[in-house]
Amino acid sequence: MCGIYGSTKEYDANVIKRKMTQFAFRGPDFTGIKTYQTPDANLVLAHNRLAILDLDKRANQPFEYANGNIVVVLNGEIYNFEQLKTQYFADLSFTTTSDTEVLCALYERFGTDCVDYVNGDFAFVIYDAAKQLLFGAVDRLGAKPLFYHADADGFEFASQLMPLCIGNDYQIDEFARLCYFSMQYIPSPFSIVKQVRKLNPAEKFVYDLKTKQLTISGYWDLYDNTCRFTAPKSYEEALSTAQELLDDAVRLRLKADVPLGTFLSGGIDSSTISMLAHHYDRNIEAYSVGFNETGFDESYYAKKVAESIGIKFNHIICTSREAIDVIYNLQQYYDEPMGDASAIPTSLLCEKAAQHVRVALGGDGGDEVFFGYPRYLRYAERQWIYRLPLPIRKIMSATAKSLGKDRLAMSLLLSDVQQLYMNRRPSNKADLFDAREVQQQIPQTAYLYANADVRRAFNDFDIRSLMCHAYNVKLDRASMRAALEARTPMLDYRVFEYSRLLPIEYCYTKQHGQKRMLRDMLYKEIDPQLFERPKRGFGVPIGDWFRGELKDLLLSVLNEKTVSELPCFDPVQLIAVRDRHIAGTEDQTTLLWLCFNYLQWLEMFKSLNSKHTN
Repeated sequence: MCGIYGSTKEYDANVIKRKMTQFAFRGPDFTGIKTYQTPDANLVLAHNRLAILDLDKRANQPFEYANGNIVVVLNGEIYNFEQLKTQYFADLSFTTTSDTEVLCALYERFGTDCVDYVNGDFAFVIYDAAKQLLFGAVDRLGAKPLFYHADADGFEFASQLMPLCIGNDYQIDEFARLCYFSMQYIPSPFSIVKQVRKLNPAEKFVYDLKTKQLTISGYWDLYDNTCRFTAPKSYEEALSTAQELLDDAVRLRLKADVPLGTFLSGGIDSSTISMLAHHYDRNIEAYSVGFNETGFDESYYAKKVAESIGIKFNHIICTSREAIDVIYNLQQYYDEPMGDASAIPTSLLCEKAAQHVRVALGGDGGDEVFFGYPRYLRYAERQWIYRLPLPIRKIMSATAKSLGKDRLAMSLLLSDVQQLYMNRRPSNKADLFDAREVQQQIPQTAYLYANADVRRAFNDFDIRSLMCHAYNVKLDRASMRAALEARTPMLDYRVFEYSRLLPIEYCYTKQHGQKRMLRDMLYKEIDPQLFERPKRGFGVPIGDWFRGELKDLLLSVLNEKTVSELPCFDPVQLIAVRDRHIAGTEDQTTLLWLCFNYLQWLEMFKSLNSKHTN
């Protein structure tokens, strides 16, 4: 993957260089900066390249096509570019073997509809010199980011936020900050900066260079079924088709001109991807990272799975010191506050794997596409509560409150089970905001009410919120930090489209467990007993570190002076929460990590966000 940038705003050349240096880690192989004179403004297009396909320098970007009338900067990969070349451009002579050139040819032939033809993880912007416009898009499931600023002064975009802040004087978006503290992430179209927005997954835009008008539209949604799949007549048919689609998704993502491997944690998702990848490439190797703390290393299971598959297994043990070191510069790479602490081990995994490979296939997205979360059924079973008349629920709520069950009391007064599902975050005495009200204002909430089956509605909501705006962001930044391209076959849009036609029982029942179809794929080759264990997250003991190795840092970051930077919390209560956690009388890891992380980010933002910074 790479980093892209462009602007019609006027900046000094040194400022442009600083912007590109800020996210040079996304593409350390080559940096290209070009200026194009248009009738109304100078346009700068720039690219930090991580070379994965077609290592020839002719594939460097900005890439010019059709005698320079079409120019593109692309972050990501178009996985089906060879198929597109054969299908639509057999008569054309290409100067490179890159997907970038095929994207230009697609745009020349199909215009802004070109995104309908591509299968990949991408964010790109095309300059059309003849029409004097910029056209851009991001992939259907949000694997790659695109931040932008548009106003009367012009248009500016980048793969990350901080390059847009350099040379400007921007402010914090108060609602986005509340989103972060309510949900641990910031959903599109918001960003933590008021003047910058993010393109949603499956959106495209046109910016008219003459009128300075920006038009944004969607080009795909979960239930569009653009592949024209038909609903399966049996579970066996569904399993066969799903495996064919996933198998092809893996095959497409094995195309690379650099060393390639897989991530293998020993869980169902990564094991499936490693197994399918090994079918195509017997020399491919799997990578896993563990920690020397007891309880944070499951290498035994990953090794057993690797032995069953026959894939070479590389297990890398990390120390707590290495994990803590990641925390010190985490903001430089994530450049929006990241509430998911698993960003730390994910960053280490990518860092260690990048010492051996430049591309790695992982199992991200398996829980979302194949119904992997038990909470879907658990919350659906509570639907009956909200069929009770509100006066009865008020009595029940009062009783619960009298027994000290404040969270249950609050839940009984919600309007429906969708609200219950969305508002899973426990409140805290330090809160000065209502997380329920915040979450109800994000556009993704509509997915909770778009399907009559609440189990499916929960799943759709998670896909368009948590997966796209938290998990995908985490993996993108962690992999780019290490100049590693992470590919996620489970996020192939064809797999998602087909999964929407499946009865939920094909994916999850109490009898068969969650991710039934993935299990059945695996069990053809691997002993089921290896997966009969509780699901675990990919975490590190942040709470313990805040009492030990990171205690002094926590106290220096979150103190009586800095709490003024957290207007959504009661400062006295927040300091008391911190102290009770350090004393070991409460576990407030999540809240403290959110505050610590935000304050660390804020310091970086202040240092970069200034027109006067040299």
